[in-house]
Amino acid sequence: MSTTRPAPSPADARDLRILFWCYIAMTVLTFVLGWWLYYRLEELVEQAEQRFLDMRLVDPYDWEAMRSDPATDPLSQTLWLMQIFVIIITPVHAMVYVIAAWYLHKLRGYWTLMIIAFFNLLAAPVGTVVSVYHLVVFFRPSVRALFGKDSGIRK
Repeated sequence: MSTTRPAPSPADARDLRILFWCYIAMTVLTFVLGWWLYYRLEELVEQAEQRFLDMRLVDPYDWEAMRSDPATDPLSQTLWLMQIFVIIITPVHAMVYVIAAWYLHKLRGYWTLMIIAFFNLLAAPVGTVVSVYHLVVFFRPSVRALFGKDSGIRK
């Protein structure tokens, strides 16, 4: 017993296609910004370490002196931890957008897409604009009907 879904109206098909490409663009944007932030933090770590060494008046090429005094800069350690966080969170965040685009393409996961849209409201400014558009589109009864039983419609 197969359930057939109604064909989307031209306006619904256009809106879902726009949302699909918005999520693809946000995936790319997430990777680009994550890459930029990682390398910017790397520069800041190097600057913080150099300032710390200058402040301590230790020759950065005198490895014996550096090994004998293991004191490290808390700022550079914090920035280094932020780099690790960026390395972990960037692919996870981008994968959420890939999942959203895939579900939009397959017209599945209505409630998953709604949860992504609500959490994405916090990703200002681009994520907020896309999420508001997403919610406006998804609250239409015609779009909800496209997702069938997955959207919680009871017959």
